[in-house]
Amino acid sequence: MRCFIAINLDDSIRSHLKRIQETLREQSEIKKSDAKWVRPDSIHLTLKFLGEVRDSFLSEVCSALEQTVCSHTRFSLEVAGLGTFGSPARVVWVGMQEHPILVNLRNDLNKAFESLGFLPESRPFSPHLTLCRVRSRSAGFKMGNVVKGFPSPNLGTLSVDSVCLYKSDLTKTGPIYTVLSKVALG
Repeated sequence: MRCFIAINLDDSIRSHLKRIQETLREQSEIKKSDAKWVRPDSIHLTLKFLGEVRDSFLSEVCSALEQTVCSHTRFSLEVAGLGTFGSPARVVWVGMQEHPILVNLRNDLNKAFESLGFLPESRPFSPHLTLCRVRSRSAGFKMGNVVKGFPSPNLGTLSVDSVCLYKSDLTKTGPIYTVLSKVALG
């Protein structure tokens, strides 16, 4: 099964994200087929993408997650800013504060899962919440211009008290995420 480790969001943050998505959709005027918008209930802060995990290996994955997460304390993150990855824009995101506990947690997860045979992420950590993926160059230019002119949103504070292991089932209508394990921070 396809798995990843992430921080879930509260309803208040999701509500703000939905309003931003609606405004961006209106202002960009790009065709529906040119952007894949992430359902607000599916948006999360990914800490580690694992990829395929054998069912027989799941208990080891859950154990490593629990040992790693329990050694970190609860923290809060400021959710603010709007930007894109790629030129032209390929991904539109809302930013997250690079809190020291978040960075240490992510680094420790990389180490713990590397010892289990999972490759560490090669890109630098850039905490973000993906709002949409842009599918065409022309739409990417339009969306990039809209994002540049968009007032920088401040969505508030996210209290982080747990980390989840998710299973991702890919469907024609989009991925379906199922929580396999939820581990409380120490």
